[in-house]
Amino acid sequence: MMKVRTYANFEAAMAAMRHFNETLDRQVLPAQAALAPGDYGLIWYSDSPPIWYEIVARIPERPNQRGARGYSTAEPDGDYGTIHVAQLLPIPREMFERGCAANWSAESVPPAIRAMFVPG
Repeated sequence: MMKVRTYANFEAAMAAMRHFNETLDRQVLPAQAALAPGDYGLIWYSDSPPIWYEIVARIPERPNQRGARGYSTAEPDGDYGTIHVAQLLPIPREMFERGCAANWSAESVPPAIRAMFVPG
C-alpha cells in the first residue's frame, strides 16, 4: 500500500525533501557514487516487486541523483525518472539482462541478493 504524507505548505514539503536527500547523501557508498550511464541497479521494497534500473544520465547539479529508466512487472517497457544512488544496489549487466529475459520477475533475482531485500 502506498503511503501519502501531507505538508502544511510547499515550503514544508521542500524542506522535507531536502532533509530526505541530505540523509541519503550521507549513506552513499563508492560503488553507488560511481554509477554512470550504461550501468545498472536494483531496488526492491519488500512489499512490491523489484525495480531494475538502467542509468541513462548524470545530473551535474545533483551529484547523487541519476537519470534512469526503471523496469518492473508493472512497467515492462521502462519508465524514465530520477533516483538517488543511495537507493540502488549496483548490479552487473548480465543480471539486468536476466531480469529482462524473465519479464522483470522477482524469481530472476539470485537468492543471495533477494535475501538482502526481502525478509524471511
